[in-house]
Amino acid sequence: MARGSTSKTLVWILLGLLILGLGGFSATNFGGTLRSIGSVGDREITTNAFARAVQDEIRSEEARLGQPISMQIARALQIDQRALARLIAATALDNEAARLGISAGDDNLADTLTQIQGFRGIDGSFDRTAYEFYLDRSNMTEKEFEQGLRDDLASGLLQQAILSGMPEGTVVANTLVDYLAETRDFTWARLGEADLKEPLATPTEEQLTAFHKEQAAQFTLPERKRITYVWLTPDMILDQVKIGDDVLLENYNSRKTEFNQPERRLVERLVFPDEATAKAAKAAIDAKEKSFEDIVKDRGLALTDIDLGDMVKEGPWGSR
Repeated sequence: MARGSTSKTLVWILLGLLILGLGGFSATNFGGTLRSIGSVGDREITTNAFARAVQDEIRSEEARLGQPISMQIARALQIDQRALARLIAATALDNEAARLGISAGDDNLADTLTQIQGFRGIDGSFDRTAYEFYLDRSNMTEKEFEQGLRDDLASGLLQQAILSGMPEGTVVANTLVDYLAETRDFTWARLGEADLKEPLATPTEEQLTAFHKEQAAQFTLPERKRITYVWLTPDMILDQVKIGDDVLLENYNSRKTEFNQPERRLVERLVFPDEATAKAAKAAIDAKEKSFEDIVKDRGLALTDIDLGDMVKEGPWGSR
């Protein structure tokens, strides 16, 4: 199991970037060229996954102690190492499940997703708004979350099989061997009328009639009907229909929320390590010494690294 470049020094450097760049463990991701802290087989351990794991460990410890945890206490408790160990174990199971071809189907994924208590509404059914709110606060896409949930289901099956210590049954083994290795031998011969001892007799009219009645289904086609239809679309009569203003106004008012959408913006967020660096960058842009794209490039980033997508205009950066 390879852990890539993961080391204690790298972990603490990563934690330092998290705290300086995003104001502590409450942040959920950060920009930068470092995207992975290691790998297990073909599965990478991303920096965002590590950040979320550290946050989960901190929240769990805060709940146990009943008070907030400072950075010094977090280091003393080796929370980062505990989070990393848990991630490595989970990633190892995910990698092995993928190698063995174990996967969770769409039906199992949908059942598990709708059973999560935090995604249920007042009536107890799945609430998509709550689901999207969680994804937004966790800075995750639906694809990322559902793939992670699918991996958890698959690795759970593998883990359950390992912990239960189920012995190999002879019935299963024999069935698999029979399915893979069993063969069939057969001999066949073609017989024609010339091989009969006596030639076939010519049937009489009565015999043909009787056979036809007994086997009527073989000589009868299903009942059919000829259908004539007219294809009429709104475009064909559009210039012949007149709609009054009162009808238009009534329909507009009934769908007003559909036509009046909140103002949206394409948002990009560039995080700086301190306020002085941020002000210097702003001054360079205001003086037209550098463009925003130049500042991003100077940080070793691409525009895709800081893109927050399409957001509603509300709050400091809006919401998706």
